[in-house]
Formats: sequence, C-alpha cells, structure tokens
Amino acid sequence: MFSLTHNQTEYVTFDAIIYTLEVIVSILLLGGLPFSGTFWNKVQERLSDHNIESHTWTLCEQAGSLAEQVKILRSFIAKHQVTTIVAHGLSLPLGFSVQQQEPHLRLILTNGLISTKVGIIQWILPQLMNIPCTLKRQLLRPSISIPALASSAAFRRLVINPYVMDKATISELSTALLSNTTYRDNVCAYLSSLEQWNTPSSLAGETHIVWGDHDPLFPVEQLTFLPSQEISSQHIIEGGAHFHPIERPWSIADILAKMTQDSRTSMS
Repeated sequence: MFSLTHNQTEYVTFDAIIYTLEVIVSILLLGGLPFSGTFWNKVQERLSDHNIESHTWTLCEQAGSLAEQVKILRSFIAKHQVTTIVAHGLSLPLGFSVQQQEPHLRLILTNGLISTKVGIIQWILPQLMNIPCTLKRQLLRPSISIPALASSAAFRRLVINPYVMDKATISELSTALLSNTTYRDNVCAYLSSLEQWNTPSSLAGETHIVWGDHDPLFPVEQLTFLPSQEISSQHIIEGGAHFHPIERPWSIADILAKMTQDSRTSMS
C-alpha cells in the first residue's frame, strides 16, 4: 500500500494551502455595454504581472434580462470559484444583484450605474428605454452605432486620451457583438429590465469603490446614493474618466492587486 512520509504530507498540505489562497482571490471582470471582455485586456495583463488569475464576462452575450443573467452568472462563478467581482458601466446592477444572492462575494464598483438621478446617464437611459425595441435593434447595428458613438460630443467627454480610446478601439471592442442579432435583442431586454431595478438600500456583502473622478456619464456623485457606512473602502482615481480601465489600466489593477495581497496575508 502506498503511504506518505511525514515530509511528503507537509508538502501536500502546503501545496493545498497555496491552491486555496489562489482560489480565494479569483477575480471576475464585468464590462458595460456595448463592450466585450476585451475591454479588460490591459487590466488582465497587469493583474497577471501580479500573479493574479482573472476572468471576464460580456454583459448580454448569453442572456437578456437582468434575472436571466444573474442565474447564468452565478453558475459561472461557482464553476470558476470566483470570489471577487469588478463591475463597470451598466453591469453594476448585475453585480449588485448577484451579490444579493451570493453575499460572500466581494464586489468592486467602478464608474457605472448606481442611480439615474445624476450625470449624463439621467438623460440617456430614459431615452433608450423609451425607444421601441424594434427601432433600438436597428440603431444598435454597428454601421449606425459605432460611428455615432465615436463621433458624439458626449463620448469625447468620456475620454481623456483619444489616442488610446479612438474609433478603431471602439470598433474592435464592439463590432462583433453589435453585429449579432441575438446580442442586440439581449441588450433591448436588459435595458427594459433595468426599469424595474432600484439602487439597493443596503449592501449584501463586502463592497469597495474604485472610481474615476472625471466621468460626466457616471460622476462621483453617484456614490452618494449608496449607504456610505457599509462601504468597505473607497479609492478615487484622480483624472480617471469613464474608460479608465483602458486609458489607465494600472490604476485599478494595482488597487485590485493590493486587495488581493491583503486577502492572502489575512489567510496566511
């Protein structure tokens, strides 16, 4: 019969501990509309430099309504043993909703929808919701949406460095998705479901803020709609615009790395 020596037992135990610590800090990055998981490429590269594993999730790629996406995302989280979610843009309602059902998850919120009462979003989102879905699907076609998004005055206000977030980058991040009819249908369903979504009055679990302070779409005033006493930590990226994960990926990645290191330290 095979048996382990004392030293071998110690080695296996240590290896198991290291594996457990890696699982504890598995990060899932949720992008907003209408961007694919490649939105996070530079952040993932930086996290990899810190030996941190991460995954991405493309909003509305697999389902439409908020409830449907919560169900699918919870399965993904269980499969990949994710314990930290980073939500950006219009994926914040999904992040909140998943954490409400999985309160052990650490949630990182960055420049996205907390309330429709402040920022440019208070004008944009209601208009999007009021457009009939048949027309909305046509407007989301890349031949219409990509040039409109890249050339709009509103978009230019969301970008600090136009050489990093230019029309070619927008096209790379969005064209494949927007060319898919099912994806456009899912976006319509998701936007419709947001009409029934409300800012949570209390936070279900550990929640952190990483927010760029130069975002007219989702300004820092969004944070005033959260119960401040329940926020675990708040990090303001000075000069960070809405697309700071692309323009300044090291800022959010290094904050996530510090949180990861703190988690590893507390478990050691």
